[in-house]
Amino acid sequence: MICIFSAMERQILMLLEEIKDQVNQNTKMLNILLKKSATVTEGQHNLPEGTTLPLSSEKEVDDLEILLQDSAVEKSVVSCLYTIGGSTVEETVRRLLKYIISNALALRFNWAGKGEKRAFKNLKLNSVISKCVRKNERTAGATDAEIEGIIKNFLKYAADRDGGRKRRKQANAAEEEPVV
Repeated sequence: MICIFSAMERQILMLLEEIKDQVNQNTKMLNILLKKSATVTEGQHNLPEGTTLPLSSEKEVDDLEILLQDSAVEKSVVSCLYTIGGSTVEETVRRLLKYIISNALALRFNWAGKGEKRAFKNLKLNSVISKCVRKNERTAGATDAEIEGIIKNFLKYAADRDGGRKRRKQANAAEEEPVV
């Protein structure tokens, strides 16, 4: 039986072979990553006993800050939290912050501690976040200024999350309605 393929059919077959090779390469890389991931998971460190995230009170923050004074605990927390990851510096910092502190707690902090709020820049948690960001291969080159700016914005706009912006708009609209 003689098979005669047109030029287009030959090109399609060549593309299929390329796709097959790429799938095989991807499968090999995935298996390598899964093996590494299993190793990391087995050696993964845990949060200090009694610590649950996200933190929801200033007392919980203070308790964790005391524990983080021990460099071994800090290292363990970084090893646990950096796996949250992200593909950009902003995504990584925001994911970490959402995982570490509740939005209600974020409302009680700002970067410098102005007004009635507490300063986030002085917390060991700030250092933990920076270390987690730099441990992530994709964000290892992040600068302190970049991380700081993202944290500032996260805290600044905490009031807009969890329906805060909508409630504020509704309240403003109710104030502006003319009384007849």
